Amino acid sequence: SASVTDLRITVTPTQPGNLTNTAVVHTSGPEVSLDNNAISLVTAVTGSARPVIGIALTPDGRPEIHLQSLPGRDYTIETSANLSAWFAWTNLIGDGTLIRLIDTPPGLGAGRFYRARDNTPP
Repeated sequence: SASVTDLRITVTPTQPGNLTNTAVVHTSGPEVSLDNNAISLVTAVTGSARPVIGIALTPDGRPEIHLQSLPGRDYTIETSANLSAWFAWTNLIGDGTLIRLIDTPPGLGAGRFYRARDNTPP
């Protein structure tokens, strides 16, 4: 008797390009046909992907923001003290590299949040 299993994989691309997903199945019993045990699906990711940022602390305790940029994309790095009011901190054009920016936050103990916006028109 045959068995059916449904497998769903959700992928969030971080940059445009081709994305290949391959699924291979095996059985614990004898194989009737090896020709139908694998399938690949290539998806072309186009348009703007959400910017990916990270944060680390420098040895002297200042925040270092990392932005994985895409070539030619227009980014704004914004800051907020409360996650509801956001202010532009700096603007830059991506060059395809990991861009590092060091901030000097206002006062010790003050919370500060960061986000990146891609301003490039579609």
